[in-house]
Amino acid sequence: VAEDDFAYIVPPTIRENPGALAVYQEAMTKLREAYSQLAGIVPKEDARYLLPNACETKLVATFNARSLHNFLRLRCCQRAQWEIRELAEKMLAEVRKVAPRLFALAGPSCEVEGVCYEGDMSCGRAPLLQELVAGHKRGDQGVE
Repeated sequence: VAEDDFAYIVPPTIRENPGALAVYQEAMTKLREAYSQLAGIVPKEDARYLLPNACETKLVATFNARSLHNFLRLRCCQRAQWEIRELAEKMLAEVRKVAPRLFALAGPSCEVEGVCYEGDMSCGRAPLLQELVAGHKRGDQGVE
């Protein structure tokens, strides 16, 4: 697949900063030029290695309900990368429209289960699993 004019994603923090946006767009322009040059010398599939992580990718995925619940638990989490989190939140809103009972308890573990599995990387919205286990061992009724 030729990618001479690849579409790319601009993260919000870059989009909102004019200086950063100028640097970013200049880099993308240079990458496009380099890709075009390489694609004329080597197979396109090898030239693709030059494409950035920001290169837009279209994909189709299928899930059963259990797998979708797991995906939403992981990717709706505040610790997930912003782009996949945004997609997961949109997916959750859509599936709740068509199967509200099935997906009523779908979403990040902090909201659905009241516990965080992220350890030191937790955003703090829910108690850590380790805190709940330690509290249980002490006989606590809950974690403040």
